This record gives sequence, structure tokens and C-alpha cells, in this order.
Amino acid sequence: MSVLGEFVQRYCAWRRAPRGLRKLTQLGVLVGTLLVPEMTRAGIVTLDFPDAIGPSGTTSQHNAVADGFRISPSAEYTLVSSGGGSIIDHGIGWDSDGPANGLYLGTPQPDTASLYVDAAGAHFSLLSAIFTAQGFDEAFTVTSSRGGIFDVPLGLVGSDPESFAGGPKWTDITWLTFSYDDPGAPTAGLERLVLAVDEPGTLALFMLSLVIVGGLRRASARGR
Repeated sequence: MSVLGEFVQRYCAWRRAPRGLRKLTQLGVLVGTLLVPEMTRAGIVTLDFPDAIGPSGTTSQHNAVADGFRISPSAEYTLVSSGGGSIIDHGIGWDSDGPANGLYLGTPQPDTASLYVDAAGAHFSLLSAIFTAQGFDEAFTVTSSRGGIFDVPLGLVGSDPESFAGGPKWTDITWLTFSYDDPGAPTAGLERLVLAVDEPGTLALFMLSLVIVGGLRRASARGR
């Protein structure tokens, strides 16, 4: 049941309660709202590449959207499910083999091949990532809007799962940038990103509840 549906159900039960109990409940809600700090709930979003964006074999120099997250290559990205050779075997890779993406969301335009990820202005957290590579010999770096820097192990062949959960520089961020010096082909990329997006806290839900209760009361008064 949704939060709103549960609230309406409880409100109807409250309306049927004795008047004294309703007054006591109102007082409890007021005290609880003043004393309990606002808490947020996090919605978990898992982006499995390449399926999170599109079919394997797709190469594009345009921005994409996946589950509310904007994905922007500095030049182009390639979706791969069976690579081989010097190209990643599975995931999303990016490189500078082509003209720059004129709508690249990161600033300034980077010198290295980059992939920029954000939630269209919303704050989010990076929980984990699975990196993939085919033995690149240049730096493959992840940076965040809060100054987080992570270097993927040099010379990686295959997949490398990494956890970022709880890291202060990877929490409550507004963007991520993945970049490396590529040889003109997607030799590094991502297989998976697990992200957490903040949802409305208890105070916001309480304010919504007040609006609903007020509306129900007005509707009841009009119906008398």
C-alpha cells in the first residue's frame, strides 16, 4: 500500500474513534512532529548496462536518460553486450572517436573521454559500481560533485566491483564524471551503477497529510 493510501485508511479509522481519543491523537501527532527530526528515505536505482539505455551495438553522440538519470558522453558512447578484442565485453563504453557532443552536460568540455551522470538537479548517492576494461594503460578516474576521486585499478581486464556506500564524498552529490585517456575505442566502461535518490521526508509527508485532512474537512462541511 502506498503512503498516501495508508494515510487515508488511518484517517478514516481516526474519524470513527471517540472524540476524546481523536483529540489525544492530534496532540500526539503535533508533539511527534516537533520532537522527531525529519528523516528521508532513499529510493534505490540500479542501472544495468547496456540494457539501461538501449540495445547492444548502439553508438550515439547524444545524451540519454535512464530511470531519471541523465547520461552524457563528451563525444560518444557505445553499448556492448558481446565485445571481444580491444573493446569491453559488456556494458557502456565511451571514447573520443568522433566530434564532441555539443550538448555535453559537464563543464568544461574535458580533454579526456568522459561520461557525465546526474539526476537532473536532484541529489543522489553512489552506492556501488562495476567497472569493466580491457587492459587500458591510462588513468580511469571517477569524480563526484563533493570532491570524491576514485582510480580504477590500472591494467584492469574484466570486471571490478567497487562499493562507495557511506562514503561522505559519494553521498548527497549532484553529479558524477567517469573519464580516461582512450585510444579511440571503448576499452573501459561500466557494467552497473547502483544509486540512491532521496525521497520526501516525514515532515513533507506530514504537511501533505495536513492538506489532505483540511480538504476532507471542507468537503465534509459542504456536504452537511
